[in-house]
Amino acid sequence: YIVEMSLFFVALTHPLPNPSLVDIAEVMKNTKDDVFSLTLWKIEDLYEENAPKWEELTTLVRSYTETDIEKFGGKKLSSTKKFIEEFSVVPENRVHILVQFPPPATAGKRKLEYSDEDNVKKDKLMDFQEKNKNMIKLLIENLDSIDTNQQAFNVPPLPLPGEVDKIAIYNRKCYNYYRNLILNNESHNRFLITGNPGIGKIYFGRLMLVELLKKGNKVIFDCKDCTLYINLRGESFTVDSKKEYLLLAQGKFIMVSSHKRDIIGDFDKQKCKTLYMQTWNEEELLKCWDKLYKVKISEETIKKKFRLCGGVPRWIFDNDMSYKKIYKMIVSASESFDQNILDYQAKLFIGHEFSHKIIHIHTNSEETKDPYTDAFCLFASKYAASKCLDHLKKHNKEKLRTFIDSARNIKEMSALQGQLFELLSHEILRWGGKFLVRKLTERGAEPEEFEEFESDLKEIFFWSIDEITGDIQQGQKNYYRPDSDTFESIDSYVYPNKMFQITVSRRHGVKQDGLRAIKEVLDEDSDINIYFVVPKDKFGNFKTKQPYENKGDGKKFDVWINKIVQYALCIDFDKYCGEL
Repeated sequence: YIVEMSLFFVALTHPLPNPSLVDIAEVMKNTKDDVFSLTLWKIEDLYEENAPKWEELTTLVRSYTETDIEKFGGKKLSSTKKFIEEFSVVPENRVHILVQFPPPATAGKRKLEYSDEDNVKKDKLMDFQEKNKNMIKLLIENLDSIDTNQQAFNVPPLPLPGEVDKIAIYNRKCYNYYRNLILNNESHNRFLITGNPGIGKIYFGRLMLVELLKKGNKVIFDCKDCTLYINLRGESFTVDSKKEYLLLAQGKFIMVSSHKRDIIGDFDKQKCKTLYMQTWNEEELLKCWDKLYKVKISEETIKKKFRLCGGVPRWIFDNDMSYKKIYKMIVSASESFDQNILDYQAKLFIGHEFSHKIIHIHTNSEETKDPYTDAFCLFASKYAASKCLDHLKKHNKEKLRTFIDSARNIKEMSALQGQLFELLSHEILRWGGKFLVRKLTERGAEPEEFEEFESDLKEIFFWSIDEITGDIQQGQKNYYRPDSDTFESIDSYVYPNKMFQITVSRRHGVKQDGLRAIKEVLDEDSDINIYFVVPKDKFGNFKTKQPYENKGDGKKFDVWINKIVQYALCIDFDKYCGEL
C-alpha cells in the first residue's frame, strides 16, 4: 500500500533553523506549525553519498532557498505524486527527508521571505549585506580622521539608498545643539528630530552616528532598507528579527524623519523629546555654497531658487532641480492646496502630500527658552504664498475668510494666518476707498474716523530705493512693495508720505534702520504717516503709539523719526469678502 500513498506538503521558502536528522512523523506531530505549511525534500543521495555537501548546506541554514537545496542535490517532494514516483527504488532501511519550516513571524521591514521566484532577490540581498559590511568597515577605519567640529567635513558612504561615494556635511548651528542635548540629557531616552523634507535631517543622523561610534558606543542603525548592528571594532550584522532587535535595542533612541505620522508611528508618543529643524535662510545657504558648491552652481542661481522655494538645500544645490522644475512644482502644489488645509488647519500639515513644498515648519531659535521645541508654519516664499492665495480666493473664498479669523488661536497656524492677512490686506489697500483709522498717541485716547485713500493703484515691487526714486519725484501714485529685508519697517508705500506696516500682533515695534532705508523718497516738509494695518478683532485695542527700536545706539533716534504720525487702520474681511 506504500505504492498507492501520496505525500502531502506545502512548498515554503525559509530554512529549518537547526537542521538535524529526526523522525519525520515526530516532527509533523509535535510542530506548532500547520503540517501543511512544511516543505519536504528528498535528500537520500545528498546525505548518504555526499556528506561534505550536506555539511556545506548546513552552513547556509539562515539563508538557503529552494535553489540552494536543488543545487546540492535535493529534490522537492510533490503532493500530487505517488510515493513510488518519488522513490522508484524503495529504500532498504529508512527514508531521509529534509523538513523546511516556514519563516518565523516577523514585523514590518524585518520580514524576509524567499520563494522559487525570489532567487534573484536573495542574491541581491546577500550582495547588499556584503556591501553594507564593507561600508561600515570603511567608516570605522576613517573615524579618527573625521572632525565633526569643522564647519564642513566628509564621511564615507552609509547603507542608505543611492549612496556610493563620500558625503560632504555642512555643520549647521543647530546640529551642535541637538548633539549636546542628546548626549547629555538624562531625563529622556527618545529624541525625534523632525521638520520639512530636504533640509539636512539625515545629514545630522550621519553626524550623530559618527559621534556615537567615536565615543565607543554600540549602535543599531535602522533605515528603510536594513537594520544594522555596529560596534567600534568594525563588527556589523543585519538584525532581521523583532526578537533580536528588542534584545539589542537598549539605550537612547534617535529618530530623524520628516513629520509624517506613517513614518514616525508611535515613536513620539512615549517619553520623547521632539526637536524641530529650521529651514535654511539665505545667509546660511550662501555660507554652505561657499564651502561646498561654489564650483558647481552660481551664487545668483542660489538666490533665485531661494526666492522661489525658500530654504530647501536639497532643491537649491541640485543642478538637476532647475528653476523651471521648482516653479512647476510650486504651481502644482498650490493648486492642490484645497479646502482640507483650511478645515483641518494645523493637523493636515503633518505629512500632507503637497504642503511641505509650499509651507515650511519653523521653530524657535537658540536665543529663546527651550530652543527648537516650538513649531509654527509659514509659506515657503512670497511666490508660494501668492499662488496659494490666488487658488484659495478662486475656489474657497469663504473658508479662507473663516481660516484667517480662527487660525489666530492655533499656535502652529497663527504665523501662517498673519501671512495670509498681509497678502489680502495688500490687495484691499490697493483698491483704496474709505478705511476706519485711529491716531495712535502715548495716551491712546483718540477717536476713530474714516480716511479716504487713493483707489486702483498699480502694484510695483522694488529691491532698492533707486528703482522708485524717479517715479516718486514725478508724483506717481503707485502701490510700492519692497522685496528686500532692508526695508524691515514697512510693507508698502504710497506717495506722498504714506507708509504701511501690516500686523496681526497687539504690539509692533518700528526699527529705525528700516525707516532710514525709505527716507530718500519722503518729504520731510510735510506730515509723514505710518499706518499699522490690523484685522478688525485687533483694531479695538490697538490705541497707543508703537515704540521705535534701534540697533547699537541706545535710545537715540533721528529727529525726523520722532515726528512721524502713527495710525491704526482696520481691515474688515466681512466687508471685503465678496470682492476678493
